[in-house]
Amino acid sequence: MLAEAQMNLGNYPDAANYLNKIRERANLKDYSGALTKDGIFADLEQQRAVEFWDEGERFYDLRRWGLLEETLKTCDATKYANYISGKLSDGTNKYDYFPIPAKEIQTNLLCTQSAGW
Repeated sequence: MLAEAQMNLGNYPDAANYLNKIRERANLKDYSGALTKDGIFADLEQQRAVEFWDEGERFYDLRRWGLLEETLKTCDATKYANYISGKLSDGTNKYDYFPIPAKEIQTNLLCTQSAGW
């Protein structure tokens, strides 16, 4: 997450240093790609996919990066069709967020339900 934060701030050398900590732990060579947002993001995306392959983090990464719909479309037709069914008229998707529990809405009058739920 620190590598991603530094990348988004434009601190590409710092982002590469954080990537190298991940790569070192995995016995990989240091990052040798371009010190650009695209170069660092490509390696970051790969490392997060490998590091967290069985921990359920991929969905949240893809959603945060705006790549969820594109990835579902190319990987799983059934999941993609289900995801698309959640599209709302304002362009958002109800499946991007969990519904707020009814008890929370009942006890907090300032709380409103997530769109689509």
